[in-house]
Order: sequence, then C-alpha cells, then structure tokens
Amino acid sequence: MNGLRGIRRGHGRSINLKRAYATIPPSLPLLLAGLALGIPPALFGCGNERSVHTQMETRVTQGEGLKSYPRFSPDGSLIAYSTKEGGGQKGGWAVYVVPSKGGDSKRVSPDSLSEYAIDWAPDGKGLFVFDDATSQLCRLGLDGAITERYQALEDGYVEDASPDGNEFLAFRFTGVGYDVGILKRDAGTGFASISETPEWERYGSFGPNPGEITVCQLATDSSPTSTIAIWSPTMNTFTPLTIPRGRHTTPTWSTDGRYLAYSSDASGNRDLWVYEREAGRAIQVTKTPEDENEPHWSPDGSSVTFSRVSSTSHLFVADMQARTKRPLTQGADWDGRPMSSRDGKWVAFLRRSSTEASNPPKIYVMSVVDSVVSGPLDVGDLEPQTDRRYLSWSPDDRELVLALADPNGNIDIYRVARESEGASPNRVTIDPGVEAEPTWSPDGNSIAYLRMGEGESEIWVIPAHGGIAHIVSQSQGRCEGPVWAPDSDHLAYQVAHGLMRYELWVTSTTRPEEAHRVLPESDANWAVGWSQDGKEILVTRVNAKRYGIDAVTLDGKNVVPVGQEPLDKADRPFMVMSPQGERYFKALYPSGLRIYADGETHSNIFILRVRDLLSGKIAS
Repeated sequence: MNGLRGIRRGHGRSINLKRAYATIPPSLPLLLAGLALGIPPALFGCGNERSVHTQMETRVTQGEGLKSYPRFSPDGSLIAYSTKEGGGQKGGWAVYVVPSKGGDSKRVSPDSLSEYAIDWAPDGKGLFVFDDATSQLCRLGLDGAITERYQALEDGYVEDASPDGNEFLAFRFTGVGYDVGILKRDAGTGFASISETPEWERYGSFGPNPGEITVCQLATDSSPTSTIAIWSPTMNTFTPLTIPRGRHTTPTWSTDGRYLAYSSDASGNRDLWVYEREAGRAIQVTKTPEDENEPHWSPDGSSVTFSRVSSTSHLFVADMQARTKRPLTQGADWDGRPMSSRDGKWVAFLRRSSTEASNPPKIYVMSVVDSVVSGPLDVGDLEPQTDRRYLSWSPDDRELVLALADPNGNIDIYRVARESEGASPNRVTIDPGVEAEPTWSPDGNSIAYLRMGEGESEIWVIPAHGGIAHIVSQSQGRCEGPVWAPDSDHLAYQVAHGLMRYELWVTSTTRPEEAHRVLPESDANWAVGWSQDGKEILVTRVNAKRYGIDAVTLDGKNVVPVGQEPLDKADRPFMVMSPQGERYFKALYPSGLRIYADGETHSNIFILRVRDLLSGKIAS
C-alpha cells in the first residue's frame, strides 16, 4: 500500500520520491478569465503579496522531512499530520499531533505500524487512520492504541470522514480509472460507488451541504487540467464549479459550507485558492516560490492549515563506466526533470528561476560538453505541458517534440527547433483529444504518443512531419509509456490494472493487430528500453522495495536480472550490475553517460488566517 499512498500524494511538484508534476504557466486568457470571475488583477501577483501572506501565517512545525495532510482537531487546539520521516516500517507512514499554536510534535502511531491520518474522530479523543499493512480503516487513540477496526479497502485510499464519523469518502482504482464512493464505518457492505463516470475522480471531501460530495475530476490521471465538481444525491449528477483553469487537488469545505479551499497550479505555481460559494468566484490566497497543498479548515472557519513544500534541485552528469559524477548546474535556480539526447551531447530540463520563483518552470537546453545553457525554449503563446515524460529528442539532436497547449486549452504534439528563437513550433497532431508523452522513433520517421480522453489513454503513432495518425494499442483502457525498439517498428508499453500493477505489452506500428502481452500485472513492469538486438525489453521492477532492471524476452518466458539500485544513496545513480547485466550496459547508456537531477525536498505545516486575508483582498 505504500505505492498507493505515493500516488495519492501527487499534487503538482513532488512531495515524495514518486514525484508528480503538472505545472501550467499563466497566460493572457487566464488573466481575462480571472477578471470575468471577479478576481482583482492584484490577486495574480503583486510586489508585496508575499509579505502580506507572511504576516497572516503561522509556522506550526519545524525541521526536515515530508509532512502531509494536516487536520485540525474538533476544538482547533491540535493539528494531526502524517509523515514518512517518523520511523516505523521502512518507507511507512507515521501520525503526529502538534499544538496549533506551535510547539513540540508528538508521535501517536505505533512504531510497528505504517498508518496515515484521515481525520479526527468527532469527540477529539482519537483519529481515523488507514493501516497500510491491512488496508483497513481504524480508530487510533492519542495514546497510540488501535481501539477500533472497520472496513478494508483494496486498491484504493480514503480521503475524508463525515462530520458524524459514520461514513468515509473513498476512491478506488477500477482497472481503468478511479471512482469515488462511500465506506460506512459499522457496515460490512464494502465500497459503494456513488456514480460511475468516464472521468477519474481524485481527491475530495464531504459538503458543502449534507449528503453532497465535492471531488476533482480528470480526463486521465496524467491530464494537465482538472475540474472541481459537486455531486448531488438528489440529482445524482456532478456540477462543475466555474474556477480558473488548472490542475486542482484536495478541495475542502469550511464547516458552514461558504468557502472551499483547494490547491491549484492555475497561476503557474501550486498555490492555495478559496472559492466563495455565494459570490461564485475563486480567489488566490497564497503566491510563493514553494508549493502549498492539502488545506484543512479550522472549526471556526477563520483559518486553514496546509503543507508547504520546498525543494532544491540541480543537474549532474555521471560517467556510468568510470563511476564518476560532476555537477552541470548550480546556483539559486531550481533545475530538474532532465531529458537527454540519445548521444548524450544535449539535455533539455526545467528551470524555475530564483528571481521569478513563484512562476512556473520553463524549458531550457544545455550543451553537456561545455555546460552552456540556452533558452528558455521559444514556443510563442503556447504552454508546454511538463508532466511525466514531457519531451523527446530527434535522432539528429536538432529538434524536440513535446505537448503544447494553445490559448483555448487544446493540447497537441509539436516539433520545436533546438535553436528555437524566432522559429515557430510545427504542429504534428490535429485530432480532438489530449495528447501527451511524445517519443521520436530511432529512424526519425515517426512519433508515438498518448491520446487521452473519457478516462482512457491509448498509444497512437503519426508521421514525424504530421499526417494520418493510427492507434497501435488494443483499446485496453489505460496505456502508458511507449518505448521504441531499435527497428523503429515495435513499441513496448504498459497497461495499468491496479496500483503498481502493470501488464507489459509489445505492439507493431505496421501490424498492430499482432500486439500481445509480455508480462502479467503481477508487478510494476515499466519499460525503460530495449536490448540492442531488439529481442528483449528492459523493464523496471520492484524487488524488496528496491528498484531493479530486468531484460525480458518478447514471449515473457526468459527474464535476466540486469541490475538494482544501490542501498546507499551516496552510490546513486550507479546501478549494482549483475554478472549477466554487463552485456546490456550499452543499451541502457548509449553514450556512457547519465544525466540526472538531485536535491532535497522538505515540507512543514502552516496556518493561514484566510478570513482576514480574504477581507483585505475583497476590499482591495
């Protein structure tokens, strides 16, 4: 279940090792949309805004580590939160409580268990938690004792408890997406889906009215945008809220149902927003270089507690044969998500400037030989979509292919010259839908990509200069991660069937009807490359909580261990190669180099006096 919790935690930039990305730059249409919603222009950023926020903030926790999902107690005197830095099972969760006025944190979950907090019990004497080992809802006393055990939920997670503590808002993976449903505390009926929709439902809370539920809906899990919608039990439908476009997460209502706090990247960075229900407008209440996530209202509705994530990141290049490494970037800027060319001479990456830290990262290009950086990439009025594997290099290193959104929100695949200044991006795809994860074939003639919509994603291929696209996966629901074989005909890809459970498939672009399954859904099975002769697929898998790479024949019958990640972080990124694995070295590292990002990520818990801030913003 640890893998599940990592997926639940994805809110824009990462707050754990699994990382989730989704940042959407601001644009003039967004500003106009904000004005149409009644948002003052100052709310999109002004010189003294950070200082105003700071005056109304209280930092509750200190130190390093990742602290997530803070929850006010019913009387507002305590805040519970979950962390992965609190001991217990390796990589497990621990629950802490801290006075809301600040002070020492106290661990309340046992060292022997991995648990995360959902919400406080109504009497304030304990917490509803989810036990990783048993996938079971429990009540945890403040003395660390599990006093009650309720229902189990496989392939899902729990997000909120009803005010009376009798129902829990849960999300379960169906094999092709997530559905929202209810778990009753004292009934053995299991997960009861509220409404099956083609969209993915992720993150949510009870409210604003009794019986209503508010959730985030996405086309697929990797969609760059989402909507926030309210489900009505009388109408049995979802009604979306009119808020600025972005990828929204963790909506939560104040106890009086007047205000909805949520996290969003609508302004370019991940900040907190508040939707005023009566006025029907959304107001940005934080604007900082960090990411703000997971708001939760105080009982009196005056404040929200939230998690603020700060991180550092720079690029490094490693000689994988000599086992040496050196920095490529340094300084105050945040540099991450490197995507190197096949020959290792160039690398594209995301940079968040320290002087414009509250703005989204931009794509830059660097020569690895002399560390000369150029950029940012000139894409005109289009917006790069930088989640997941966001771009791919042409075989000759002269162009990049990536997904770009136009001012109307349409997302297509474009080719962009490496020396992009003054050159217009060339559009490759024109069909309806959301396109993502483009990857250029080794011969340069084709581009494979994901087409997403109605909760599904499939693998498509199109000529590199545009033309007629055709599907090469088998309408399997959730396909991901296409990886080209050396022959520029075959592709390996994954089909998701559960959390950390992926089937491995192979298909042919000229004979897609011959697509077949290579490995079942018993493991992660994530394709990362091919052997040089194209007879084996290199697959990332998990063994004893360590990532490793295996070489698998196309019939799935023969599996050769290639290597594992080292136990000591200081030895990364060098793999511990198996005796048989040496012959795959050139396939893994064609240039002999690996370019990677490294840094530190921390988060702490804060309180923001939202009502005071809203009064000032509305008055302005």
